[in-house]
Amino acid sequence: MQRLKFYLGLLTGTALTLFALQNLQTIPVQLLLWHTELPLVVIVLGSALIGAIWASLWIALVRWRGARAESDTVEPPPPPATPGL
Repeated sequence: MQRLKFYLGLLTGTALTLFALQNLQTIPVQLLLWHTELPLVVIVLGSALIGAIWASLWIALVRWRGARAESDTVEPPPPPATPGL
């Protein structure tokens, strides 16, 4: 399964790179009050990078919550017995 994920990632990355490099024309970009012109390759690769960062943060948050929930369910050890009673 790990090998399949690797090859799917490699294939996706290669396709994304080929698509981006075949679309080098400059396009106007507007974000709220910001206006500029950027090559389409920057937009495509930047969007993929932002998506990968968000996905990584989401996965990290889910794992952190899961680990925290597991540690909350562990019962504490019983108190030590007092000798002589």
